[in-house]
This record gives sequence, C-alpha cells and structure tokens, in this order.
Amino acid sequence: MNVHASFFEYLSNLPGGDEIQSAYRQYKAADNACAFKLNGCLKAGLSLEDDLVKLFANLKRSIIARNIEPLTLYRMTSDLEFIAPVLHILYGLPLRYAAFMSATATTSNLTNFMPAHGEPLVLEIRCPPLTCMALMEAKPGMSEDEYLLGCGTEFSVIERPTRLQSAEAAALLGINTGLDAIQYLKLSIHSSPAYAKANAQFFDF
Repeated sequence: MNVHASFFEYLSNLPGGDEIQSAYRQYKAADNACAFKLNGCLKAGLSLEDDLVKLFANLKRSIIARNIEPLTLYRMTSDLEFIAPVLHILYGLPLRYAAFMSATATTSNLTNFMPAHGEPLVLEIRCPPLTCMALMEAKPGMSEDEYLLGCGTEFSVIERPTRLQSAEAAALLGINTGLDAIQYLKLSIHSSPAYAKANAQFFDF
C-alpha cells in the first residue's frame, strides 16, 4: 500500500472519518465542479453555498498529513492568478493563499494543467518538515502524485520570478511546450494554517 492509500485509510479511523473520506473523494473527482466553486468563493471572500459548507469543513479536517523530510512540490498555474498577489511579498512579507492549493511532486504531468488564459507559471514550493497537507492519490491508477495544501497556507518568496527558455522548460516538464519561455517562481511554506496545526492527530510520512 502506498503512502497516499495509507493516508486515506487513516482518515477512516478519525471521528467522522466517513464524511472526511467523502469530502476527499468529492474534491478529487471535482463532482459538480465543487473544487472550482469552493476555491473561487474562498479567493473572492464570498459566502459558501449550502452544498459547499460541509465539503469545506470536512476537507479542512483532511489537512493532517505532515512530511518528516523536506518536500518539494510543483504547481502549474498562470501569471494572472499568482504573480500579482505575490508582488507585495517580494519584500519579505508572507502571502496567505485563501484557497486550497493542489500541487504535485512530479513535474512530468504539469503540462496537463497548462492555463487557458495568461502566461504559464510553474511554482516550485519547498515544504519544510511538518508542513500540513493531504495526500490525494489514494485511488489506484492515479498518476498525478497530488498533494493538497490547506486554505490559508502562507508562502514566502525565495527569489524573484524568472523565465525558463524553451530548452530549460522542456528539461523540467519532460516535453517541448512549443512556447519560447514560461515563468518560474520559487516559494517556501512560511506557515500551515492554524486549524491544521491545532489538530490533535497527524499522519506523518
């Protein structure tokens, strides 16, 4: 059994574990675009519709896995989503990301998430030991190697955004994107959200 499957099984042993697992499956499968709607509301500071309130509460309860060793994750996004909010933290202030953030430990699948709008931006996210997250690849046959950072995670910028030329991007992504360059931004986790750090039970991996 891999560590993701072990984590999913661990959730079942928690109080209300069935509901936590249900939220995990619902978010992972993006049922009725729930992940998109939930994160959109969180980013915009909007009230959650009734069908998202329970999902939100139980998904937060899944952010209980902690890495023992340093872990580097990656995310494909766009400059429209992330560069503008990051500008003010180039001066040392942490950025609190309001939504849940999916990331992967494998760069070879990032091209599956090329943005439809804006310029592609790859985030390199360095997670120090005991960063709180959920392990999202419990279903056999999944290959995204997905990790979910909790809403409210705070990030620090390691260095200013750079541009990877086509050859550098191909080496990172394992495929020629056909683009002259993509943006690249190195971040580190400044702090996991308080609700995750306060949890009484953790799955350490």
